[in-house]
Amino acid sequence: MDSRSHVASKVKEIRDGKQNASEAMKGKPTAQTKWGKFARRLAKLKTGESFLIDPARYGRKDDRLRFAREIRNGLNGHNCCMLIRRSVTVRGSFIEIKRVGDWL
Repeated sequence: MDSRSHVASKVKEIRDGKQNASEAMKGKPTAQTKWGKFARRLAKLKTGESFLIDPARYGRKDDRLRFAREIRNGLNGHNCCMLIRRSVTVRGSFIEIKRVGDWL
């Protein structure tokens, strides 16, 4: 079944009253990425607060600088972090993500 016929069948079910619109159009939930998880945690912080990440937990024990760079780049793609000034630094064996301020 292609996507058009799938949508058409869902619209028909809504018209017939078998389902409401929100139930009919629910798809498979997308998996949460680690960058999205970090972005939401960062968005909840107040200015000056930070949290630490253990790279070993993500299998990146030896390459902390590269992992910090990937976190920096991964946070850039999320809307909840777009206007947040942040710093991502390596502190010993941990990576610190700190909310520095806002752009506006």
